[in-house]
Amino acid sequence: MRRPGLWAAVLASVLLAACASTGGGAALKPGDSRDAVQARWGAPRGQYDLPEGGKRLLYINQPIATETYVFDFDARDRLVRTEQSRTRERFEAAGKAQWHQSEVLRNFGLPAGRDKVERTEPARWSYRFLDNRYPRLAVLHFGTTGQVVRVEILDDSERTDDRYL
Repeated sequence: MRRPGLWAAVLASVLLAACASTGGGAALKPGDSRDAVQARWGAPRGQYDLPEGGKRLLYINQPIATETYVFDFDARDRLVRTEQSRTRERFEAAGKAQWHQSEVLRNFGLPAGRDKVERTEPARWSYRFLDNRYPRLAVLHFGTTGQVVRVEILDDSERTDDRYL
């Protein structure tokens, strides 16, 4: 008998422990308070309201900014979920679902670069990330309504082409 809920819970616990280990000290666990997370990780780089009434805190590794750790809290300020959001799959999902700029910010934080272009696409944002330990650059192109219309995943190993930064 398959138990997808059980596997999802196990996977969430493993991811939570893995992400928490980068913050130092004892591992974080579901149910921990927002104050406990902030005491361990410091001030977040971003804070957003969630539709269910909770909060989302974003922590971005500095100075290279290739990872964004997302901590979601319920309305009682208890940790319910965490993940490292800068992955190829998440960037591609943003394109397929045509996320709005506000949703991109809630999931990845501020981009490494932003520019407006003189075409039908008024803006593009770039994010550095690691894809199987290889440096990549995700470039999200936005349409006139602020929705993602295209995602490019570029090699970022040389970083000689700065037009996306």
